[in-house]
Formats: sequence, structure tokens, C-alpha cells
Amino acid sequence: MNKSSRVRMSGLRIRQSGIGMIEVLVTLFIISVGFLNMAALQTTAKRSNFDAVQRTTAVMLAHDIVERMRANPGVLETYLTNGVGGATLNAPALDCGAAISCTQLQ
Repeated sequence: MNKSSRVRMSGLRIRQSGIGMIEVLVTLFIISVGFLNMAALQTTAKRSNFDAVQRTTAVMLAHDIVERMRANPGVLETYLTNGVGGATLNAPALDCGAAISCTQLQ
């Protein structure tokens, strides 16, 4: 190595020593975005875990009612209907919305 290349190398070292404010700000920005993403991931995981617990509970309750129906086949016809909403509703005997005075029980 000759003398001129040493001078150039030492000049580069002097200009490149340490880190600048821009590098620090970029690093802090990248780290903060990473922390925000980890917080969002944690929130999503907690929500998904809650949904999974609710689904598991629903499946366990459905399994329980099916097992109770199998265990007591004598009253199985009470669970049979003509579909959802198959029952009919009777009209009220007295229309309390009209000008007729009704009691609290009616």
C-alpha cells in the first residue's frame, strides 16, 4: 500500500465513523412498526382463541343434547317438529291497542 492510498483510507474512516441521526430514526421507525405488528398479531390471536372456545362450547353442548336424546328414546318425539317455526300462533282474544280499556294482565 502506498502513502496516497493510506491517506484516502484514513479519510474514509474519519467520514464514516459512527452512525448518523437518519440511521437512528430509520431503525426506530422499523422497530416501532414491528412492535405494532406484534401487538396486532396478539390481538388477532386472542380474538381467534375466543372464537375457538365458543365454537368448542357449542359443539360440546350439541353433543350433550344428542347424547341425552339417544339415552331417552321414549320422549324423542318431543324433539320432532315440522321444521323451524312450524308452530302456529293464535290471534289475541282482545285487542288492547284499540279504544278498549284493558287491565294489566290482559
